[in-house]
Amino acid sequence: LDQHGDKVSLWQFYGNVILLDVSAEWCAPCQELAEEVDETWEDYKDQGFMYLTLLTENYSSQIPELSSLEHWAEQHEITAPVLSDSEGYKRQLVPNGAYPKLLLIDRTMKVAVENINPQTDAAIRAVLEDEL
Repeated sequence: LDQHGDKVSLWQFYGNVILLDVSAEWCAPCQELAEEVDETWEDYKDQGFMYLTLLTENYSSQIPELSSLEHWAEQHEITAPVLSDSEGYKRQLVPNGAYPKLLLIDRTMKVAVENINPQTDAAIRAVLEDEL
């Protein structure tokens, strides 16, 4: 689910370049990165870009419910989709618990960059400039 309670599938963004930001609500670097999400999304969305935030844990290290997604989106002024990891992808995406994890998925749904590092808005934009 996203912050509006709508069911979202990664496949509905096929044909776009997707940044998948795997974060946790309690993670300070994730919170810092979240401040730039909507600005980055707005700057590139007309070029076929989608910024998805996947929250894997709330402040209690549980799967986030709708209220957590709404709070994250409101707190960081995010209008791009904020999703709950209700399917339990956390173990596959961040097995070592190192948040945030930033994956860039190309227009054919292949992972183009498995971990953007450093996890900053500037690094995200540099990778986007190459991919778009």
